[in-house]
Amino acid sequence: MTTMSESKDRIEDAPEHLRERVLSMKETLVQRYKCEGPVSIAGARCALLLHEWLGGFHHMPPKVPMGNINWKDWSVIVPSKRSGFYPGMDSFDGSGMTKLVLLAHEHVIRAELQIHYDVVLHLSPRSVNGTHPCVDKHRSLVELRDEINEILAQMERTR
Repeated sequence: MTTMSESKDRIEDAPEHLRERVLSMKETLVQRYKCEGPVSIAGARCALLLHEWLGGFHHMPPKVPMGNINWKDWSVIVPSKRSGFYPGMDSFDGSGMTKLVLLAHEHVIRAELQIHYDVVLHLSPRSVNGTHPCVDKHRSLVELRDEINEILAQMERTR
């Protein structure tokens, strides 16, 4: 039986098409960004989502050094308000929020914007049978697309 501590280091829990990139990100965090402490697979998954969302870590402000972020737990918190980190989190002028939502679904990671503007990325630990209620509710991109298409079709019918 896998413990919760061991489970956050299971590459098998990452979406299959992202596994190689997750392993590469883990190595990058350790070697290039000199992260203090261990980097878990869960942390590397969150880092990969963050990297894709921002279009590279070079878009992180200097007040948020990559090496100081805790990449070993289930949740990764990127402090933003006091650090000048603002990736365009509106739904009208920019695509930052939409992109974050789509990437979160692709990566099977819960993205949360806290009231003080911190960005929190959560991975839900899997239960013994390989599922978790939060993961079960988290739609894949295909399911999300189908749901959006149905909403659009309903809107079209009511015109």
